[in-house]
Amino acid sequence: MNQGRDVLIVIPARDEQAHIADVIAAMRSDVGCQEALIVVADDDSQDDTVAIVTRIGQADPRVRVLETGRKLGVCAAINRAVEAFGAGRNWLVRVDAHADYPPNYASRLVAKAQEMDASCVVTPMVTCGETCFEVAVAAASNSVLGTGGAAHRLARGAGWVDHGHHALMRLDVFMAVGGYDASFIANEDADLDARISKIGGRIWLADDLSLDYFPRRSTPALFRQYFRYGQGRAMTVARHGGRRKLRQMLPLLIAPMVGLAALIPTALMTDRFLERQSMCFTQRPSPFGPVNSQGAWYNSAVRPRVPAGAWLCGALSRLRHHSAAAERTLFGRLRATRRW
Repeated sequence: MNQGRDVLIVIPARDEQAHIADVIAAMRSDVGCQEALIVVADDDSQDDTVAIVTRIGQADPRVRVLETGRKLGVCAAINRAVEAFGAGRNWLVRVDAHADYPPNYASRLVAKAQEMDASCVVTPMVTCGETCFEVAVAAASNSVLGTGGAAHRLARGAGWVDHGHHALMRLDVFMAVGGYDASFIANEDADLDARISKIGGRIWLADDLSLDYFPRRSTPALFRQYFRYGQGRAMTVARHGGRRKLRQMLPLLIAPMVGLAALIPTALMTDRFLERQSMCFTQRPSPFGPVNSQGAWYNSAVRPRVPAGAWLCGALSRLRHHSAAAERTLFGRLRATRRW
């Protein structure tokens, strides 16, 4: 019986010492992928990420670390891992370090791809958190406005899609389209999905493999993330064109609210302010306790019980990030098409 000998699991990471050991443990415990190779593609971490992975690898030869030596970005890190370790393997499983995964994640992805004859399998992603700030951001992120109605964010059913959170790809298909484009600093998954679709590849959304995503822990970090996303989205639009979807234009529709938010003094937009306001309504730092690994906590606990104050703080944070992405998308597209 094949125990994952044809599976390459790549974990791109940079400064992920808080999460990397747990993610590796989840992949090692997969009973259907006991012979899979687990490679942490480290993008010049400045913390103890490499040391942690090295220590785990000394006890388990299935775990390797591949260092870039300098910051190259997620795309280049994954591509380098495929080039170094992909020979003789059929499946590429991408596992981001900033998340929590369901049991036997990799082997279930492979089984689903074989069942559906899919080129790629993508999964739903639910934002979750433990601190007040993270819970507030998660509440806003998981709303229809926060997700934009994307199928892989709402987890409303399985089916064929044009894009989703990257989980598994056939290695021959990944190589056929040239892998990730290293010029993308964000939204590289949407670009790759578009190129795979153009050569006839099919992408299946597996709604039973939802993962929990941990948001950035501070307002500046979250702002920078969405600003980069806007730039990546602009590059995707410029390259692939196509009809725009309403959910992709929602950030531009809230421009009047951005103007209103600008009237609020910058001092009131700090992390301390947002967390203080959230705690005023929740009365405790983590009102919902630890979250499970299936992403089911949102519908069962947070949606009916999230206080209005936490929703407001999370929505305000999301508004700032959406406006950054919208601005970046608009002006990035103009530059990309040489109209600016």
